[in-house]
Amino acid sequence: MAVIAALLAVVALGAGVVRLVLRDPLPAAALWGLSGLVGFAAWGWLAHVSLALFDRVVPAVWLAAVPLALLGVVVLARARPRLARPGLAAVPALVLIAWELLYLVGAAASTRLGWDGLFIWALKAKALHLDVTTQPGAYVRHLAGPWAVPHAEYPVALPALEAWLHLVGGGVNETALKALGPAFLLALLAVLGAALRRRPGPAETPTLLALLVTMPALVYVATTGYADLPLAALFTAAALLAVEALEGGSRRSETLVAALAAALALVKREGALLGGELVLLLAVGLGLRHGTARAAGFLARALPVALVVAGPWFLFATRHDLGGKDFLPVSVATFRTNVDRLPALAVMLADVLVRPRLFGFLWPALALTAALRWRSWRRPGARFLAALILGALALDAGVFVFSGVHPWTVHVISALDRLVLHVAPLAVALAGLLLGEEGAP
Repeated sequence: MAVIAALLAVVALGAGVVRLVLRDPLPAAALWGLSGLVGFAAWGWLAHVSLALFDRVVPAVWLAAVPLALLGVVVLARARPRLARPGLAAVPALVLIAWELLYLVGAAASTRLGWDGLFIWALKAKALHLDVTTQPGAYVRHLAGPWAVPHAEYPVALPALEAWLHLVGGGVNETALKALGPAFLLALLAVLGAALRRRPGPAETPTLLALLVTMPALVYVATTGYADLPLAALFTAAALLAVEALEGGSRRSETLVAALAAALALVKREGALLGGELVLLLAVGLGLRHGTARAAGFLARALPVALVVAGPWFLFATRHDLGGKDFLPVSVATFRTNVDRLPALAVMLADVLVRPRLFGFLWPALALTAALRWRSWRRPGARFLAALILGALALDAGVFVFSGVHPWTVHVISALDRLVLHVAPLAVALAGLLLGEEGAP
């Protein structure tokens, strides 16, 4: 019960933030899913602000979330779900989704956290829990020395959420952390499902979601405590909000897009690349569809939002010299030295995309849909998502030009599939757009 209470508090925090930023009411499923992800980002942001200001997580900083959480309780209480009776064609996919979710809950409860989940993220959560409770300053003391946390250069949004579960539960309980994978997956499905129901319609939506939840790579990260699923869910929410803004949404949704894009940097280091790409592509899309004034206005808001949201982490990391050792300095000289890796990286990326034991048939299905529904490419949202996916995949592979691991191919083999996972839900969203009314503006 303590885990459920802790997670509901985070959802309430997110609902308060969403209400303040968007103002307009959302469908119940979208509200709960988006609120969970926004609450996760807001909770992590407060932890980073505290580290930047005080070199520790001061409990009073987290108490600042209470008024927003109380507002969120009111917002969530007023949300009324509207249940639609599914057609017979959707029943097999719905049964498959339900079965897969039950399997994930059972697998998460019966398996150990993965290596990264335990020794990178959960270990940081223990240090943060000590920092908040009995040993103030414990996290900074564990940045170096024989008891240093692994990969201290990684941000701590996920460990901050895990530390919150420990705090509510009355002590460190790594078993409780296994609930986070299914919780993030539910939030992702809620946000994505709400968007898909407005696009291809209720009949195709369960089939597309089933395509996502049966991906072996997704199942793996949902049960091992890795930060890749939270990053994928947050990136998907930001991208879908960007589509809404591009196709007629308000400027308030653009502000939330900018905040979530910046918050990606608080989850994993590669989140900064994904967030930067998202903001730049949305600015280009707004300029082409609504004029340069709209694009300039968005960028003028996005820059200070990025500084406020992501700035505290970069300030803390710079002050403590938390540079990683996995990558070489990003420079023209390094690129010229390693540019011959690009052909091999292209082949390795293609292999990851078509390997069924990683992503099932998601990417071939998207390619087939893109070819058959060519009239739907007139939709600005479809073009935006396609550019976002292609750009992210190029970044996923291209970043290994700067890998400092020897041999560098080992680095690619160990990480590329998880990087691709960050954009896999967007492939489902793009398929949904393309399956919508052909030629719709």
